[in-house]
Amino acid sequence: MAVGDSALSALFGVDLLDKGDGSVKLESIEGAGKVVALYFSASWCGPCQNFTPKLAAMYDNFKATHANALDFDVVFVSSDRDEASFTGYYQKMPWLALPFSQRATKTVLSKKYKVQGIPSLVLLDAHTGEVINGDADSELMGNPTATDLDHAPTAAQLGPWGTDIATRDSDGVPMAAKDLRTALGTLEADSNSGGVLGGCRLELPSPLPPFRDSISGALVPACTVLEGKVKMIYFSALWGANGSNLRALSPPLSHAPAPQLSVPPPCKRFTPELAAMHTLLKAQGRSFETVFVSGDKTLEEFRGYLSEMPFLALPFEERAKKQQLNSLFKVNGIPSLVILDEMDNVITLNGRAAVSADPKGVNFPWHPAPLSRIDDDVSDIINDAPVVLLLLGGKDEVAGKAKAEMLLAEKAKAVRSRVPLPSLRFLWAMRSSEVVPSLIDFARLVTRSEEEDILAVLHVPEEQQVYRYSGGGELTTQSVSAFVDAYCAGTLSGVGL
Repeated sequence: MAVGDSALSALFGVDLLDKGDGSVKLESIEGAGKVVALYFSASWCGPCQNFTPKLAAMYDNFKATHANALDFDVVFVSSDRDEASFTGYYQKMPWLALPFSQRATKTVLSKKYKVQGIPSLVLLDAHTGEVINGDADSELMGNPTATDLDHAPTAAQLGPWGTDIATRDSDGVPMAAKDLRTALGTLEADSNSGGVLGGCRLELPSPLPPFRDSISGALVPACTVLEGKVKMIYFSALWGANGSNLRALSPPLSHAPAPQLSVPPPCKRFTPELAAMHTLLKAQGRSFETVFVSGDKTLEEFRGYLSEMPFLALPFEERAKKQQLNSLFKVNGIPSLVILDEMDNVITLNGRAAVSADPKGVNFPWHPAPLSRIDDDVSDIINDAPVVLLLLGGKDEVAGKAKAEMLLAEKAKAVRSRVPLPSLRFLWAMRSSEVVPSLIDFARLVTRSEEEDILAVLHVPEEQQVYRYSGGGELTTQSVSAFVDAYCAGTLSGVGL
C-alpha cells in the first residue's frame, strides 16, 4: 500500500487490523468531521480488564444509535509483551488495532501523547491529527454507563465526549506559575491573582473553618484563600471510594501474574489519611490549602463526599475547569494529589505517596530529595518519571550509603537544578534489600554475581525502556556522571521492558 501524506498516515504509517476484514485502509477512517480514539491498553493490566468492557459497551451503543456513527473509530495500541497476548486480548474488542509488529510506532505514539499509564484513551481529529481530548478515559470511568457522553451535536465536537478541548503546553505538563496562569487565567474576569485556579470560586465545607469566619456566604474567590500559600490539589471521587477503575502505570514488578488482593478502594483509604494530614498541618500553623477536584457523577455524590472532608472544593458545576486541571497535571487515575508551592510551581505530582510515607508531616511540603534510598515498593516512583537506579552489591549498609552519595549525590543535585520537574529521579539500594529482587527481575538487570553493582536508567512512563551501564570496571564518579549525561543527551540505546 502506498501510504499517503494525511495526518493519520503520518501517525500510523500502515493499514490497521480489523477482525472482520483483516485490514482497514487509513483513508476509510480519516477526514473532516471524524474522530479517532487511540486506546492504549494491555492484557496484563488489571484496570484495563475492567475498563475495556465499559468502553466496548459505549462503542457498540454509539455505533448502533448515534447519527454520526460512521465518523467515530477506536484504534487499540497494545502494550502487551508478546503477540499471543495481544491477539487473545484483541478478540475481546470490537474496533481496529495497530498491528502488534509495529512496536516502534507504538513507542512513538506513547511518547507523542505522553501516555503515563493505561488504560488511556486519546481522542484525535481524524482530519488534522490534533488532540481533542487527551484524558477521555477519565470521563468514561466517572460515567461508566455513558448516559451523558453522546450529547455533542457532531463528531467534530468530540462525538461521544461532549466537553471542551483542554489545551496543553507542547512540552507536556506546564510547571511554572506563568504557564498555569496562561492556561486558566482567562476563565473568569477576576483571575488576576488566583494562580493555578484562576478566577475559580472555591466552595467551602460546612461549617466554615475558623480561619474563614470573616467571609460571608459559602463561596469565596480563589485568590483570597490561595495566594501565597502551598496548594494541595486533590483529585478524587465517591465512585473511586466505592470501587474504581484506576490505571496501571507499568507491568507488575514481576513477569509472573500479579496476585489478586482484596483491599479497600484507593480513595476510601486515602481520603481519611489526607484529611488527618490536613487537620494536623493546620494545627501546626502551616500556610497551605487543600482543594478537592471532584470526579463525581452527580451533585448529590459530590455533596456527600465533600461532607467527609475539611477541604475547599472546586464547585461541582465547574466541569470544564476540572477537565483543564486533569489535563494540566496529566492525572492518570484517582486518588491523585498534586502539590504546588507558593508561586504555583509543582513540588510533586505524587503527593499521595509523600503524604502516606510521612504521617506526621515532618517533611511538608515534600520537596523530592535529589538522592533517595529505596526502602519500599518503588512502583509509584518509577511510574512518575525516569529513574537513575544504583544497586550496590554487598550487605554493608553504612558503606553502601557512603558509596551511593559519593557516586550520585552531586550529580543528582546538578541535574535536578537544570531539568524542570518531573525530571530524573535518583535512587539507590543495597542488592540485599528485600524489595530489590523484584525490581531486578522487572528491569531484567540480572548479573552473574550478587556482589556486582548495577547502574541503569529506567524510563517507564513513556518509553518503557531500560538503559544499562555497560562500561565495565569499578564505578567512579566520572563514569556515573558520563553515563547520566549520555542519557540526558539521548545518545544511549535502551532495551524494551
